[in-house]
Amino acid sequence: MSIFLRLFRFLEFDLGEKPPRITAVRFHRRTENRQIVLDLDISFDGPIEVEVALFKRFLKLGANHAELRGTARVILGPLLDEIPLFGAVTWYLPDRPVS
Repeated sequence: MSIFLRLFRFLEFDLGEKPPRITAVRFHRRTENRQIVLDLDISFDGPIEVEVALFKRFLKLGANHAELRGTARVILGPLLDEIPLFGAVTWYLPDRPVS
């Protein structure tokens, strides 16, 4: 583990009660991998409470508002023939969000 990660701590992490908005959904089916791929256009603009400490609380940083837009990719697969219908859910941000 890097020295930076060992000296980095979350003191508070609350993304608030306002959910992100999904403004568009694109559906792709990958038959060769037995997967369903969903690209979700998301946006968030709201209050948050995030506070981190570096170097054993020598330096504290925080944020109380966040705004971003971007695409979240959700992969359902491998697809199964019975419930729960897919073996795993993977999600990530394929591109850097815009603030």
